[in-house]
Amino acid sequence: MLFVALSLAAGCKDERRPYYPECSRLTCPEGEACQDLTGVVPTCVSNPAQTLVRIALPASFIPLPTTGDPVEGTTLESDLFHASSVYFDFEATGQHLYQLTGTCRDMSGCSVFVADAEGLSFHEASSHGSNGVEQFDVRFRPVRAGRYIIALAPHSGESAGHYSLQLQPLPDDHGDLAESATPISGDDATFEGVLQATSDRDVFAFHAEAGQRLVVACTQEGGGGAYLQRTVSSASGELLMEGAQVDSTYLTAESGPHLITLSTPSLEDGPFNLQYRCRLRNVTDDDHGDTAAEATPLGTSALEEGWFQAPDDVDVFQAELSPKAYYLLGCEAPAGRQCTVRVVAPSGAVLQQFTTSDPAVYVPTEAGVHSVELRGSGVHDYRLRFNLGDVDEHGDTPEQATPIQAGSVLQGEFHGPGDVDVFAFDALVAHGYRFTCTSRAGAAYPLALVMRSADGAVVSSPPNHTPAEMLASAAGRYTVQVQGLTRALAPHPYSCTLEDRGPDVHGDILAQATPITLPVKLGGRVETSQDADVFSFTAEAGQFILARLGVPPSDALRDEVRLLDASGQVLASARTPSALISHRLATSGTFFLEVRGAANDFTFEAENLGFDDHGDTLETATPLTQGVTVSGRGQGTQDRDVFSLPAEPGRFYRFVCVPEVGNNIGLCNVTLLNGHRMGWDVKSPLPHDFIFDVSASGTVGLAIDGLETYTIRLEEVVLDDHSWQAAQATPLTLGSAMAGVFEAAIDEDVFVVTLQQGVEYRLRLDTTFTIRYSAVDALTGLPVPSPLGTTLRPQTTGPVLIRVLPAALDGSLRLGPYELRVDSL
Repeated sequence: MLFVALSLAAGCKDERRPYYPECSRLTCPEGEACQDLTGVVPTCVSNPAQTLVRIALPASFIPLPTTGDPVEGTTLESDLFHASSVYFDFEATGQHLYQLTGTCRDMSGCSVFVADAEGLSFHEASSHGSNGVEQFDVRFRPVRAGRYIIALAPHSGESAGHYSLQLQPLPDDHGDLAESATPISGDDATFEGVLQATSDRDVFAFHAEAGQRLVVACTQEGGGGAYLQRTVSSASGELLMEGAQVDSTYLTAESGPHLITLSTPSLEDGPFNLQYRCRLRNVTDDDHGDTAAEATPLGTSALEEGWFQAPDDVDVFQAELSPKAYYLLGCEAPAGRQCTVRVVAPSGAVLQQFTTSDPAVYVPTEAGVHSVELRGSGVHDYRLRFNLGDVDEHGDTPEQATPIQAGSVLQGEFHGPGDVDVFAFDALVAHGYRFTCTSRAGAAYPLALVMRSADGAVVSSPPNHTPAEMLASAAGRYTVQVQGLTRALAPHPYSCTLEDRGPDVHGDILAQATPITLPVKLGGRVETSQDADVFSFTAEAGQFILARLGVPPSDALRDEVRLLDASGQVLASARTPSALISHRLATSGTFFLEVRGAANDFTFEAENLGFDDHGDTLETATPLTQGVTVSGRGQGTQDRDVFSLPAEPGRFYRFVCVPEVGNNIGLCNVTLLNGHRMGWDVKSPLPHDFIFDVSASGTVGLAIDGLETYTIRLEEVVLDDHSWQAAQATPLTLGSAMAGVFEAAIDEDVFVVTLQQGVEYRLRLDTTFTIRYSAVDALTGLPVPSPLGTTLRPQTTGPVLIRVLPAALDGSLRLGPYELRVDSL
């Protein structure tokens, strides 16, 4: 059994506490503190915040070796009232790390207690499940050499099982006390190691003189979230940090040996591995001056290392710089730190300031000595890179502009946010010019273009990623300024082209329009996106004007053709890719067709379709005569041609409408006006034959819509053998067959027969094709029940209407003769 006494308060270190009266007679060694537990003798422990327990010791112990194979144990038993425990003892070396690993099998878990020879436990741990096995990994550091106890007990609950454990010393890379400290240099030393347990400490010793300022900077990996704690001390005690930064300085008050202690404040022990790398530097003397008068000179290529001795420390460097040359500047700082670079011109102007560690580009605008000021984000080291890049290949002003020729491709590179490149070319009067640039660093680096005339006036300043264009109003020298819009500090290249679009052949305004005679087909070019080509022609009121515009596929959404009258009012317009204008003129006179949009080549067609050949309404319709072919053309997309003919019920009218080649759907767009039904003539092998009927006598109209040339002809008139209207239904006699013929897909035949309530009748259709039928009560309009699909069972006595019509089978519709018969069963 285990007897547990819990600690109620924190301990003390070599000092008297009124609530720990027994601690007054106990002096603890360095690194330990006193704890006095109720009913327990005062004890020195390495971690006073950890719970202490007193265990009841047995009469005998199992010796536990610190080398060799694991110890396999006897059965551990536990129930709700008692638990068996196993006790081991071993001889430990003081201030040495030990690792105890093992398993508890076939039980709900176990606890491990590490105690001194008197049974006072200074470390406790519980197992944890892993792949169905309870495991434990305990790491501890006995303060003094001697005999120590390990107790292993199962958790409460009905369980029994076996154990296995192994104890072994852990090699410590650095000593834990001043006597075993690792010596290092007190001026500049880099040291590294591993904390293998939360109770592990690594101590380093060095010599320092009084009044020195020291910095200990460390990086770490691992540790499961624990952080590395640094303590710098002298023979008289711990040194105080200057400032609140992680890498703050320590000021020595005396000469002699000093210690650096690395530890972690984590309270939990167990599997642990915290790797660190530290650097001790003596930063008493400032390595670089803080002003221009004390600046460190830089050559054209330099790598300078330095240290910010205090949070407000400034290191200044100086270099002789030349205009039109660009320089690479970069300041690297440790992770989590930041180095700010500021460049000051000879005039005192701050030309650039940045914090990136990547080399930034600086292009001076003045000649002379420039200052490079560095500021840190605390106390830390840095590395300054300074290199001469190259001379700026293109001038920054119109006077320094690089001359270019039309058709040439030029390359350039921006060397920083303030860099601009200017190019110059000689333009011919009335010629269009396009200057296009793309960033070879990608879309994340947009470019801005500004084109100016010889007097400095801006003639083109397009949006980002679009060309600069202009139509030269006068011959002379023009310039284009190229500037990167990103604030990126790294160089990024670009390429540009200048294109001479040639002379403007057609005028841009109505007064300068090029006269044309319709029909016309020609090619042209819009020299710039601001350019327009205008054409003029004469036409009469009522005539239809047709115009088409074609452009390259890449500009299919950017061009437009417009029809204007003499006052400049837009009568119709259309954009590519379907740039088609069809318009009926309301007046006579001069009209204009205007092409504008992207700077590209185009094809242009225009035609006067003349006056409307057929009326648009039934009142102005062209009469149709059987057997006579009539030609027509839709003069506009909204034009409608209407044809008329007298029609009577009980007849089918068949006509043919054939479009000319060029109709992309190959069918006339026909609409029946004042008629009943219209459909395809399925008896015809061509898709141009139509058939319709009417419900009342009168004039029927056939309307053809669209912009097509066509012919239409009324072929024949066929009598309908049975009416489709209920009022003219054909009487049917029970037991007698009635013959019929389907003349068209729209044909329906209606019959009427008197049936008795409650009597079942069979309906039979004799035919070689598929027919659909329906039966309704002629008085109520309700469907007559058909139990078997081919039988009828009326709910009332009276007339029943039977409607039959052809049905498609497998997508195919067949017509022809049939017989209908109704018999009583």
